[in-house]
Amino acid sequence: MISIAYQFGHPFDGRVILRRLGTADSEECSLFFDSKGALNFEVPLPIHQDGSYRVTLDWIYEGRLFFHQSDIRVKSGQLLSD
Repeated sequence: MISIAYQFGHPFDGRVILRRLGTADSEECSLFFDSKGALNFEVPLPIHQDGSYRVTLDWIYEGRLFFHQSDIRVKSGQLLSD
């Protein structure tokens, strides 16, 4: 399984959106995660096809909305960039 590691300055409790790029139907998957207090957090991504993807995280901490986005490429089941 492909995963991306993140390091937060506070616990993470929010949503991860995975969207496949460059396809006519722009497949999208939403996952909800809770770091359970940990600051280092690894997000497993349900990617089964090669291609480019956008990973978006959004969460609320102390009443403020946070957002992080990155694009990744997957080939032969391996993460090429993040």
